[in-house]
Amino acid sequence: MIVDIKINVVGEIISGPRANWFIMVQDDTENTGGYFVLEATTFDPNKKGEGYDNWFENLKEVKQYLIYKNLHIKWID
Repeated sequence: MIVDIKINVVGEIISGPRANWFIMVQDDTENTGGYFVLEATTFDPNKKGEGYDNWFENLKEVKQYLIYKNLHIKWID
C-alpha cells in the first residue's frame, strides 16, 4: 500500500473504518516532538461533530497507523 502523507492539510477518508470522515496530520514537533493524527466528522468550526486524535513520535509511525487502519485518503489542497 502506497501512503501519501501531507502535513497540516485536510484530507477526506474515502475508505476504511471512518470513511467519509476527515483527517489531518499535524506537525507538532516543536511542542511535543511528534505528530498528531486528527480524525473528525468535520473540521468546520461552525458545525458540531465527533473526532479523535492520536499522537505519534515520527512519520514512520504515522504511516504504519494509516496502513494498519487501511485508510485511503483524498487530500484537499
